[in-house]
Amino acid sequence: MRRLLLSLVLSSALFNVAPLPACAQYSEAPGQTLFNGETPAQMMDRLRAQAVNGNLDGAISELSSFVRAHPDLIEPARLLGDFYYRKPDMVAAERVYKSIVARYPSDRETWNRLGGIYAAQDRVDEAIAAFDKSIPEPSAYPNLVELHRRRGDLPAFQRQIAADAERNPTDQRTLLTYGNVLRALHKYDDAIAVFKRALDLSPYRCPALNDLANGYLDIGRVGDALPLLERCLNLEPNAYFALVNIGEANIELGRYEKARPYLERAIKVRVDRPEAYVDIGYLEDVAHRWKSAVEFYQKAISADPLWRDAYIDLGYDYNEQKLYALAEAAFLKGLSVSPRDGRLSYMLGVTYNEQGKVALAKQQYRRAIDVSDEDIVVRAARRELAQLENQTPVQR
Repeated sequence: MRRLLLSLVLSSALFNVAPLPACAQYSEAPGQTLFNGETPAQMMDRLRAQAVNGNLDGAISELSSFVRAHPDLIEPARLLGDFYYRKPDMVAAERVYKSIVARYPSDRETWNRLGGIYAAQDRVDEAIAAFDKSIPEPSAYPNLVELHRRRGDLPAFQRQIAADAERNPTDQRTLLTYGNVLRALHKYDDAIAVFKRALDLSPYRCPALNDLANGYLDIGRVGDALPLLERCLNLEPNAYFALVNIGEANIELGRYEKARPYLERAIKVRVDRPEAYVDIGYLEDVAHRWKSAVEFYQKAISADPLWRDAYIDLGYDYNEQKLYALAEAAFLKGLSVSPRDGRLSYMLGVTYNEQGKVALAKQQYRRAIDVSDEDIVVRAARRELAQLENQTPVQR
């Protein structure tokens, strides 16, 4: 679980849900069947579960045959691209996504996925262009904040989003977008104020309730977040991110038994998303079942091989068990998909330090200081580095 498990190393609860957009739902023609009476939607659900449970290659093989036979169906083709992304075979995923937008240039869901491919490969300009074509959901804007930070025009991007919100003060979506940008910039109090304005415009919409809850969770106001998430789930019982967030909120309150059913429901709703697997892995760690926890973290990676939280918690468990080679492998893999992640660098430094690999530990601590935008990570890295160099920590 991101907020709590990571705090065992850094002595603080930091991370919050900043999810990628959910996959689109498949719209099928009435009575359409496939093979043993399955509809395409049923087939895709089965293959998603098959992929997460370890048979990704089999899922790709079956779905490839189906897509070749049904080239006009967008959703199965998009899922095939998703499977290649998870493999990860970025070349094949990009090829599939491009084939979709070549035929359907206004398909925003696929443009969103292309943006994710380009972002993972540090193709910043292409990623921003693809995300812009996707007309992203407000919850996707943290990704755009990071991309504009890499490109060096983040202040201009922030001003543009703020101006949009000022021009459209009664448009809930625009306000939610602005609030999520403020969250990504760690301006939590400002984000909460904007989310409140958005919710006032329409108090019965799950995205607005969930975003305001996220803002409260950012600053530790769990008691304020819970009623909002409960209202959301009363409106939409299968709202995946609300299920994850309410599970995490209960974990932060130490209500582990109450948290788990929400997270298990989330997995049933979206077997192919990584967040709930990571959180259940944390619950297994709390119960001192580290091997079971590792299995859940590995399922999260199977669901999304670019999900850095899973690598952090997986590496943490291996490090705790003194399985240092496995811990190093987990952190290095995480850095391969999130190379500017200061937390991963810090924890890799801890792993090196515990083995007496002082030069490598110093290198990772310095990198964490250079790239992290989390004060607590920077402070911890400075402290560890100073101890290795027998110096007084420098205050940030």
